[in-house]
Amino acid sequence: MASEPPDEFFQTVRLAEELGFDSIWIPDYRLYRDVYVSLTLAALNTTRVRLGCAVTNPYTRHPGLTAVGIASVDAVSNGRVVLGLGAGGMVLDLLQVKQRDPARACRNAVENIRRYLGDNPVRGTGKPETDNSRVRLDFPARPGLPIFIAATGRRMLTLAGEIADGVIVNVGAHPACVEEALAAVGNGAWGVKRPRQGLELLCWLQGCAVSEDRVAALNAAKPAAALTLGNAPGWMLEAM
Repeated sequence: MASEPPDEFFQTVRLAEELGFDSIWIPDYRLYRDVYVSLTLAALNTTRVRLGCAVTNPYTRHPGLTAVGIASVDAVSNGRVVLGLGAGGMVLDLLQVKQRDPARACRNAVENIRRYLGDNPVRGTGKPETDNSRVRLDFPARPGLPIFIAATGRRMLTLAGEIADGVIVNVGAHPACVEEALAAVGNGAWGVKRPRQGLELLCWLQGCAVSEDRVAALNAAKPAAALTLGNAPGWMLEAM
């Protein structure tokens, strides 16, 4: 859907809303069509569903420009937008961008984005890498625009529990892996005395396929499942 021609994209998002889906998430991954253009098109062609960015990163997009993009789309959608933030993605390899200290990069990005949006960054203890404490957007943004962190490793999962409004858990669907991931999220929330129940939890499943033919569905899901396993940290493989 992220690389569909606009006419097909319109039909897809309209159909998703008509079928009763409650969220549509647009990736900022590889060199797909621009996520904020796609989110704007989705906002203009729907009225109810939540619209999420799944996910952008602090390496290829400056947090200030991320704040501009997500707040702009949020206004067009009448407050239906969620910002998803992570530290990975194939775009880093394609553009030869080095990933340095992912947890710190995401912490700083969340803190800075909240400042740009005009929110008081009361969660977390991260310090911005630059003095931008007085910098704000040149237009009003919705207070408390939600920021979700996508996470696979324990350190990032813990960070998400500490500072994010929601967590996109990217550890596949194996019960043991999901249990370990939620424990790490809970540790992060507990460390700053936040109730984990206040966090929205989403499961990112890349290996899903729908078909009346079971074999065809399994074959279609195998490449995505292999990608998940190929990028899995050691603790996930041990848990399985």
